[in-house]
Parts: sequence; structure tokens; C-alpha cells
Amino acid sequence: MNLHASVIFLMLVAPLAILPYAAHRLISSEAERGKAVGTAYLQAQAETLAAKMQNAAKPIPPDETAALPVLIGITGKDGKLQYGTLPDDGRCTGVASLGPKFPDLSVTVMWRGDRNPGLERMRRLHLAELTVYGVTAFLFLVAVGLVLRTLHRTRRELAAQIARARDFSHRLKTPITSISLCAELAQSGRITDERKKECAETIVAEAAKLDGIVGEVLQHIEGSSRG
Repeated sequence: MNLHASVIFLMLVAPLAILPYAAHRLISSEAERGKAVGTAYLQAQAETLAAKMQNAAKPIPPDETAALPVLIGITGKDGKLQYGTLPDDGRCTGVASLGPKFPDLSVTVMWRGDRNPGLERMRRLHLAELTVYGVTAFLFLVAVGLVLRTLHRTRRELAAQIARARDFSHRLKTPITSISLCAELAQSGRITDERKKECAETIVAEAAKLDGIVGEVLQHIEGSSRG
């Protein structure tokens, strides 16, 4: 992975790694806060009912409590339910003692199943969390796609550079070979004046070709550095 692809990957993926964690912490905090608020409301309702029952000297809820969005139960010291119906599904509760008139009894209050704002809040929070996870997964796929695209483009550019290097190498071999042959003939000393003139002309021509090839290489390097 080249530097460009690495930078793209870090810029896009690093925040995506933090986003689900931050969303989970925020949503968990909101859920706990909502649970605390709901529990405080239920506890206040339980204490109000306990006071009313003590004043009425009756260990049963007053009639007007039927309109409350809660379930009410009376339990003994052993924890057994003596009045009402309370589901055991982990809902928030509020509990208050009925003493001193009924020291062995306590009133328990919890949300109704069809009117449970805490449950609805949790559902919305879970939906929001799933939405964040979905968006994060989508953005992660986009980031991976961008990185793969960058890598593919880099490989194509590298292949093109290798092809150009091979072409330059092939073009350099021909004039170098001609110059080397002329130099070997001159070094051997067995060469006519006419042949010396031909070798000199060949060396000048092939040197001009080399100069042109070197110029193309330098121009290509300058263009690559600017790009």
C-alpha cells in the first residue's frame, strides 16, 4: 500500500472505528438516564400510594389508581405477591413500605406493558444505534473502495513506468552497441582511413540519439515530479 492509499485509509477508516464506539457510549448513557428518570417516577408513585393506603388504613390501592399507566402490586415480607399481577421481566420498579401500619407489606409499581415509555425509549435508542452501525458499515465499504481504486491506479502507473523503462533500455542498447563496435575497431588498429571516417560518423550519430533519449528521460522525470 503506497503513501497516498495509506493516508486515505487512515483518514476515512480511523473516524469510522471511533463512531460506533462513541454512538454506543452515548446511547448507553441516554438509556441509563432514561431508566433513572423512569425509576424515579415509579418510586414517587409507590411512595404516594403507600401514603394513601396508610391514611386509608387499607392495604389495597385506591380506586383512582386504575387510571395510572402503571401496574400495582402488594407484596409481603417474604416477597410473595398478595395483590395484583406483576410480570417478572426486568422492568423498572418503584417500591415503598406500607409501615408502620402494615410493616410486613410493601407496594410495588411498574410500567404497564402497553404504556411503557422506558421500553419505547430503548427501542428508539436501539434503532438509532443500528442506524449508526449501518451508516458506519456503508462508509467503511466506501473507504475500502476508494483505497482499492487508488491501489489499482497506482499499479497501472507502475506498470506504465516499467514499460517505459524497458522501452528506454531497448532504445539505449542500439546506439551503445554501435559505439562499442566502432571503439573496438579503432582500438584494434586494423582499420582503414575510410573505415575510421565511417566509425566517427556512426559515433556522432549514435551519440546524438543517446542525447535525445536522455532528454526524453529527463523530460519524463520532470513531468512526473510536477504531477
